[in-house]
Amino acid sequence: MPSRYRDTEAYKWYLAGAQDGKRARNLPAFNTDGQGRVVLAVGEVFCRVSDDGGRTLCHDRHKHSSGGALKKHIRTGHELEVAPSVPGGLTMKDDQATMRYWDNIKRMADGEDLVLQTPRKAKAIALDSLLKNLPYKEDDEGNPIIDFSAMRNIAGLEDKVACTVCAS
Repeated sequence: MPSRYRDTEAYKWYLAGAQDGKRARNLPAFNTDGQGRVVLAVGEVFCRVSDDGGRTLCHDRHKHSSGGALKKHIRTGHELEVAPSVPGGLTMKDDQATMRYWDNIKRMADGEDLVLQTPRKAKAIALDSLLKNLPYKEDDEGNPIIDFSAMRNIAGLEDKVACTVCAS
């Protein structure tokens, strides 16, 4: 079943942007998760990153060509992490939550005082919790990477399975 959020007046309003075709005024800043990562809803194409608690948003008001392009902008332009997402369609429950989200975005832009909860696919939440529980270490540049050696040790496979990448 195709997603219905795209057909809502609120989402069409969001996509249309302001009269100049850029991000509408008065939109709320993106939500972040417990790890400080930006949480994007399905269909996001305008940057709403704020570094001052939501008083001002990113100076770049143009419409990005896709959610992937928006994620790249957030990662490179703002040096922020984006919460993981998963490909694929929306369940009916996810689609309904997304419709409510876009309706609330428009209501907030119109001046209503609401608490905005960004919907995420159940599969993305499951993936996120799985990734959070993996052992990590730092690479040579101090970036976190998955520690496969620790994973083998936890599984009791340290002497039984060699890593084909690092030959250990």
